[in-house]
Amino acid sequence: MIKRNDDITASVAEFDAWPFEEEHRRIIENRKSGTNLTWSEVNNMPYTAKVISETLRRATILPCFSRKASQDFEINGYKVRKGWSINLDVVSIHHDPEVFSNPEKFDPSRFDEPLRPFSFLGFGSGPRMCPRMNLAKLEICVFIYHLINKYTLLIMESTSSGRQIMLG
Repeated sequence: MIKRNDDITASVAEFDAWPFEEEHRRIIENRKSGTNLTWSEVNNMPYTAKVISETLRRATILPCFSRKASQDFEINGYKVRKGWSINLDVVSIHHDPEVFSNPEKFDPSRFDEPLRPFSFLGFGSGPRMCPRMNLAKLEICVFIYHLINKYTLLIMESTSSGRQIMLG
């Protein structure tokens, strides 16, 4: 049994697991031989990729990061000088209601269409983007694949101490 008390886990637990099950069942049905997950199969998990992105948006790994201005510039009337440290509040970016309507809701469909540039920084962006991004996504996809195919997720009743998820 997995027991969590935080809002993010409860929000994730409330989303419908059926598209996961369908996507991963289809992978097994279409497999021509073998039992191991292939690179092609991992790259054919669009719903899983959306859930990973939405999870990273809601539960931001790196809540803020800093960059040094390489030149003078102005943004929204503020002058920034070369060499100044610029701090990005990733949590606020990921919860901006102008970009993500109802930002506290867990909704993988937000990633059905391309987002505005720099509105999602799950692994950073640009030349300093996380160099292990693809490996991390691969590991998460493989974990989810085995979790969905080896266990049945049962959402238990909510209690005063939090929501409980049972693996059956």
